[in-house]
Amino acid sequence: MKRPQWITLAAALILVVILYKFGRITPEKKHVSTQNAEISDSAINTNSILSEAKKRLSAAQIARLGAIEHSVVRGAIRDQQLKVYHQLAHFWLDSAQFFEPYAFYEAESARLENSEKSLTYRAIARFESVYRLSKENIDTQLEACLMLAEAYERKADKSLAVGWYEKSLALIKNEEVKEEVRKRIVELRK
Repeated sequence: MKRPQWITLAAALILVVILYKFGRITPEKKHVSTQNAEISDSAINTNSILSEAKKRLSAAQIARLGAIEHSVVRGAIRDQQLKVYHQLAHFWLDSAQFFEPYAFYEAESARLENSEKSLTYRAIARFESVYRLSKENIDTQLEACLMLAEAYERKADKSLAVGWYEKSLALIKNEEVKEEVRKRIVELRK
């Protein structure tokens, strides 16, 4: 071997020894809290969304929200809880103007009613208002169109589903997605 090759080999060996001696060769062990592991992902998401939304409320809104949340008393608890969920949903929609908590409480009230028809009706009403109010936000308008089409499809109202899918075509930029929506329209028209 020539001298440059010996120098390269020696440098490589020295680097390997230095890395082995001083470098970390096992990953750091991360401590996972069992308390956090036991909490479900959906609880974390719902609670975090609600807490973030509450941070944006004024003092008067927080007081009103607290009064609504604690208005369930003895007696017909299920009916009272249903009424409270509706009040909370409308508070978040009308006063606070946050959609996520509104959708959560509407879903909870529909779950309490145990009525898919109620949930579908409310979803349709909400997505129609989102579509009307989001004229400047094309992405939100597109999402509302697609959600409305799917809701009407689940409701077995094919003509309205096709109408919403057709409205969405004008908002979709991706040609592959447009083609999928066109195929869905053809399937619904059969």
